[in-house]
Amino acid sequence: MTGPLVLIEPYANRLGGHHQHTLVALAQARPGSLVIAPRGLARDAVAALSDAGARLVTASAERRAAVLLAAARLAAGLSAAGQRIFRSRRWPRRLRGLPHQITLIARCLTEASALRSARRLESGADAVVILTASEALHGAAALLGGQPHLRFVHEAVTTEDAVVRLLGRLAHQGEQQVIAVYPTQAVGDQFAATFPHLPAVVRAFAVDDGRRLTDAERDGGRTAFGTWWSRAIRSTKPYSRDGGPCPPSACTRCRVPSQRTCCAWSTSPPTQPWSPAGPQSVRNPGS
Repeated sequence: MTGPLVLIEPYANRLGGHHQHTLVALAQARPGSLVIAPRGLARDAVAALSDAGARLVTASAERRAAVLLAAARLAAGLSAAGQRIFRSRRWPRRLRGLPHQITLIARCLTEASALRSARRLESGADAVVILTASEALHGAAALLGGQPHLRFVHEAVTTEDAVVRLLGRLAHQGEQQVIAVYPTQAVGDQFAATFPHLPAVVRAFAVDDGRRLTDAERDGGRTAFGTWWSRAIRSTKPYSRDGGPCPPSACTRCRVPSQRTCCAWSTSPPTQPWSPAGPQSVRNPGS
């Protein structure tokens, strides 16, 4: 892959976790990458990304992107207010869950805004990747954003209610413009039941920084964090990002309509990049 890489991280403003670490690691592996952070960037990440030669974008690059981001912020505000109002268990469950449904819509609009900016700023990108994508409204994000892309879906935090499911069905054609990437087969199986037609692969979300977990540390993590930890780290093997601008061991190539390549981590040994013929050949975890 010789073209630029577009990395979208909606949570680049958060401290800790994988958000900054993975974003910086990929930017270092692909100098000249375009990094889009619609909610801003943590101070430490700004310095590291600048040193890596990445181009940083935290504002909307066109009018439609700005409108989508403004709508996303409005929805996020409504969700936060709703969570405060309906916090008490005396409210019906449907009302208590409403703010979380609005959150899913807000995340979709944020992603769509970033995708619009990516399309405007780097129309010839090798890949457009959302590193921490929403667990819902995959097709809607692609249609509103006008940009085929690859999206890492790490877990299901909020399940869809009737209204969000309806919105998803209306935008189901957009699902063929994306490829979802799940960190483990267990997570893939969970989403396959809800999104049976969404093209998807299972690939480890890990960047090797040379500090591997020992077996004792993994066992301790499973004990401390329970079921989620076991599901999230099982069969996950990080591979080095050294040895070139985008080594085959760290990239999975997949041809999506109107987009040449998508970059993802691969759990396979360092061999040649995988290149399916099209979205229909991308394995769906539920198939």
